[in-house]
Amino acid sequence: MILDDIATHLAANSTRLTVGTNLTKGYMPASPATCTTIFETGGLAPIKAFSTGTVIRVWEQPSIMVHSRSTDYQTARNTIEDVFTILDGIGNTTLSGTRYGRIDAIQSPIDIGQDSNDRHMLSVNFNVMKSTG
Repeated sequence: MILDDIATHLAANSTRLTVGTNLTKGYMPASPATCTTIFETGGLAPIKAFSTGTVIRVWEQPSIMVHSRSTDYQTARNTIEDVFTILDGIGNTTLSGTRYGRIDAIQSPIDIGQDSNDRHMLSVNFNVMKSTG
């Protein structure tokens, strides 16, 4: 699953993130105060090819959004910058057994304001090209 693949890759390449502690998937819990979450978002249509008279999906093109939150703005900013640096530009690699053709940031990290507990929130979005088989 894409969230597992991305979370494992981020945790392995960042000293700031630990899966299940301050790096979550699909849902941002109320605590801890400093937390980063990966969400699946829309994406693009799959890329298809003909194979023995049938059309098959060869690449899926989901997108992901990563939010970083902290009571300290600089902590949230540093964490989302780590995510941006680690993921943007990944090409032709295998993560957790799945081949990824590309992972590209849609934009640079942005401040999306504060949550209901006045914690700073920053976000970055990525387009992904992932093999179906």
